[in-house]
Amino acid sequence: MSILEMIRQTDRMLEVVDDLSRHMGMSDATEFQKRIGSDDPAADVAFLEMAETLWAEHRDVLQAFYRHYFHHLSKERRWRVSYTTAVSFLDRPAHARSVGDIT
Repeated sequence: MSILEMIRQTDRMLEVVDDLSRHMGMSDATEFQKRIGSDDPAADVAFLEMAETLWAEHRDVLQAFYRHYFHHLSKERRWRVSYTTAVSFLDRPAHARSVGDIT
């Protein structure tokens, strides 16, 4: 992936996260970033909900999301989020394309 493609993907991801943050009751993507970087116990949940929504609806920007926001989590939260993400992907059938495909 070229640098220009990475920039475009990041710009698209920021637009999507901004929109989804508003749907989650936050003012914008900046508030999302502040929330996941804070000591708020719900930060893990906010991060995982956003990642899950991106997985289901905007998979094209999921990699940019992790690349951009993952380092804002504390070390302990990064471990928990990594573990939770890995377990959720391992629990999915290989043919499932979204959360709704799992029955």
